[in-house]
Amino acid sequence: MKTKWDNISFIVRSSPRKKVFLALQEPKTPTQLSKDLGINIGFISNILIDLQKRELIKCLSPNEKRHRFYQISKKGKEILKSIR
Repeated sequence: MKTKWDNISFIVRSSPRKKVFLALQEPKTPTQLSKDLGINIGFISNILIDLQKRELIKCLSPNEKRHRFYQISKKGKEILKSIR
């Protein structure tokens, strides 16, 4: 099991990952993230998968195949406080 500090380290050691995580304070789709942050959509998808595996973000529309919305989870909000 990952500790709080493992998750903080995981986020801050990658600038794109940190940007995506911080951008998800409000619900966004991968396409919105890609446009807003200037990061390739494929890379965004990989970041979202990694953050979701650690339960730091959640998919708000998991039954949709396209235009899924993601947002920081309750666990992720605890991490967010330490990153700020």
